[in-house]
Amino acid sequence: PIHRCPLCQDAGYVYRDNKKEYCACLLKNYETAVREADQTASGVSFSSFDPLRFPETLLPGTDVSQREYMLLVKEKCMAYARQLSGGSVQTLLLHGGSGLGKTYLLQCIRREAAACGIRCAFVTAYDVLDALRNAYFGRENDTADLCMNADLLLIDDLGMEPLMENVTVEQIYHLLSSRLSRGLYTAVSTNLSLVELKKRYTERVTSRLLDVRTGMDLPFLGSDIRLKK
Repeated sequence: PIHRCPLCQDAGYVYRDNKKEYCACLLKNYETAVREADQTASGVSFSSFDPLRFPETLLPGTDVSQREYMLLVKEKCMAYARQLSGGSVQTLLLHGGSGLGKTYLLQCIRREAAACGIRCAFVTAYDVLDALRNAYFGRENDTADLCMNADLLLIDDLGMEPLMENVTVEQIYHLLSSRLSRGLYTAVSTNLSLVELKKRYTERVTSRLLDVRTGMDLPFLGSDIRLKK
C-alpha cells in the first residue's frame, strides 16, 4: 500500500516510549476540520447569541424573566469555556426541556474552546454509546478513542441513547470517571431533569456530573422558543 503519512502509515497514531500518541498528520487534519466546521456554523457563537429570542415572561416563582435568566446562563457558559486551559470546573451539565438553547450554547462553548487551541469532540450521546460499545467488544474505534482523550468532550442529548442493561450506565460511568481522573473537561446537555437523570443512570453517574468540587450544573428554564415566531 502507498501511505500518505510515512510516520503512522495513515493509522493516525504513533508510539513513543510505548505510549500511543496522535500523529502530526491527524492533528493537522483535525485543525482543518475545525476551521471548516467553524465556517459552516459561522452563525453559532457567543457573540451571535440573541437574547431577543427569549420572552420577557417572568419565570414561575421569580421576578426574573426568561430573557434575563438566559443572559446569565450564557455568561456562565462563556466563563466555563474561557477557563478550560487550566480551570477547576471540569464538568458542565446543561439540563432542561426541549427548545431552550442547550445545544446552541454547547456549540458556542466548542467554538470558543477550539479558537483557543483546545482539541474538542462534539458528539451525540447515541454516537458516544455506539463508539464505547464497539470499543468494549474489541472493535477498533477512533470515535471512542477521541471521546476518551479529547481535551474537551461535548455530549449532546444525553438520555436519547438506548438504555442497554449492564452496558449503557457502566460505559458512561467509565467515560466520565476516566476523564475526571485525568483532568479532562466534559460538557453535557440533556432534556432530562435531575430526578430523571438519577433514575436512568444511577447515583454513581449523576454524582460525577453533579459533584460541586469539579463541576457545575445549569438548569434551563422557561418555554420552548422553537414554538415562538
